[in-house]
Amino acid sequence: MWACITQFDAATGADTFRADAAPKRLRYWFEGDNSLFVGSATQLEDFVEDDVAVMNVTSLGSYDYETTLGGNITVPMFSVDRITRRGSCA
Repeated sequence: MWACITQFDAATGADTFRADAAPKRLRYWFEGDNSLFVGSATQLEDFVEDDVAVMNVTSLGSYDYETTLGGNITVPMFSVDRITRRGSCA
């Protein structure tokens, strides 16, 4: 799976990030699916917001969370088995 990391901060923690994801690299990442990825803090320590990552993942089902505007959203959630940086989202 390919992803553009859109949030990786104190709100997500050191072992979780939110990203726009797709089965292939996208020209426009906003066309990807908002998804949540969970790994170990050590595995993800070199990644930051705006990195493009290619990953082997395992589906964990869905995850519900409250947005900063007070709404609720459900997104797919994945466990990161292997991850590699492939540039920047910009």
